[in-house]
This record gives sequence, C-alpha cells and structure tokens, in this order.
Amino acid sequence: MTPTATAHALAVTQEGHISWAQLLDCGLSPAQIKYRCRAHGWVKVLPRVYRVAGVGDSFQSRIAATTLWLGSSGHFVSTTAGFLMGLEGVRCPDRITVARTSVPATPAWLKVIRLNPGNRPHLRSVGGRRVPPVERVLLEIVADLPRADAGRALDDALRRRLTTLDRLNAMLERKSVQGRKGVRVLRSLLGSRDLRNEKVRSGFESRMLRILRRIDTFVCADHEVRVAGERFVIDFYFPEVLLGVECHSIRWHLADEAFKNDVRRHRLIASAGIELLFFTWDEVTSTPRRVEAEVRAAVERRRPRFLSS
Repeated sequence: MTPTATAHALAVTQEGHISWAQLLDCGLSPAQIKYRCRAHGWVKVLPRVYRVAGVGDSFQSRIAATTLWLGSSGHFVSTTAGFLMGLEGVRCPDRITVARTSVPATPAWLKVIRLNPGNRPHLRSVGGRRVPPVERVLLEIVADLPRADAGRALDDALRRRLTTLDRLNAMLERKSVQGRKGVRVLRSLLGSRDLRNEKVRSGFESRMLRILRRIDTFVCADHEVRVAGERFVIDFYFPEVLLGVECHSIRWHLADEAFKNDVRRHRLIASAGIELLFFTWDEVTSTPRRVEAEVRAAVERRRPRFLSS
C-alpha cells in the first residue's frame, strides 16, 4: 500500500481527518503533504490537522479534527463534554469548547479556554475523547445552561450512577472551585435533590400535594400498605383506584444496596395491584401542569376497572 493510500485508510477511521504527525508516520514527506493539499483538495482544518477531499463538514467531523489537534495537550469541556457523555438536557452545541495549554487562532466554531497549569483535572475517555470527571462537567454545564436543562443533566448523571450527591458536594467544598461560575446554582440543585433535608422534602411534597388535590381531594399522604407481611409507606395514594405517587430523588441515588431494595419495594407493591408513578423535583417545580396531566390520565385509566367491580 502506498503512503497516500495508507493515509486515506487511516483518515477513514477518523471521520476523514488526519494529523501532520500521522501523515509523516504513513511515509509522506512535508513536501508531499503540501502537494496533496494543493493538488488533491486536502483542507487544513486546524493547525497540522487535515480533512481529505470529499469529506463533509459536520459536528462529528469537527470533533474528530479537534481530538487530533488536542492530542495530550487539552480536553473537551462544558456542554461539549456533557454532550459527548450523552447527558440528558445537553443539546449539540453550536461551538465546540476545549481547554488547552495554549490558545492559538482557531475557526469560529471552536472556543479554546486556556488551561491553568495548576488546575488540571484527572481526565477520562469517552469514545476516545478526553473529558474531565463528570462532577467538573456538571459544574461547567450549570453555568451555561438554563436551570431546567442543567437539572435534567444532573438527574441523568445520578440515575446512570456516573456520580453521587456526596461526590458532588465534596467537589464544591474544594478551594480550587470556590468562586467559580456555577457553584451557587449547582449547590442549589443538589440541595433540592437531597430529601434527607427535611425543609426540602417538605417543600417538594407540599408542591406535589397541591397538584394532586386538584385531581382528587381524597388523596392520602404517607399512606401505609402491607404486602407479604412487610410494611411500606407511599408518599401519596389514591385509594379508590389503587394508585400511588412518589416524590422520587435521593432514594434512587444512594448506594447500590439501597437501589436494589427500592426495586424490590416497587415490585412487591405492584404485586398488590398498586400502580406507582414517580416524579422528580424538577418535574414538580418546572412542569406542574404536565405532572397533573399524567396523574389525571392514570386515575381516569384505572377508574373504570374499579367502578365495574
């Protein structure tokens, strides 16, 4: 295989992009590289990174080019890192954002933040892309996204067990993050998700109760049920249709054993014919009408079977 063919084969695996160092490794000389750019339509996308002819410009191709350009001297940050992690609420960004030791001139679609030598996080790889720990990414995200979207990203990271409330709170106590944009918002979001705080729990459930009483004034709070000799408490309960509503948060974000116990609890309650609906803090505070519509629909769906019995 000729050096040019080898280079093309490698570029195909990298969204049609290849670096200067890789071209040299393929056997091309600096003069040959310049000739391919001039005569074969190779495009210089970033310093010492080229796109071969016939490859379109897209977000994925830009990510590939940026990855080659960064090498070990930088990483993806903020909403770009959150999007690469697949966090809910993080849309495909208009500009790719990276942190790097130096900030040269770059295209308009790339934002480069100077990486402070004394503030370099331990990095992880997501699909071959270098990103900070999820705790750092969430801190950066809440500074750039609307609160509701940032809350969805936080909930998704907790649900997927990418982090924990304790790890996030520990990060916020470090001196290295004090005064950074987003700290206050993230602290507020964490507080609203930790139902060990009785003030938050009370506010969460009070909002939910107001929603549910618009559907049926006979809704019960902290309703006790016994299944197979075990006692369970459901946050809110519609006794006429055997429908429970749970304010869901910290209990699903603790240790693995607690998660397994909650799944078992759900399964046993369901075996008694009781349907459970789960809602988060963000849903209750940001989209109360949608919560009401979902609960009302469930009540109406279950009512006929009990009227006919």
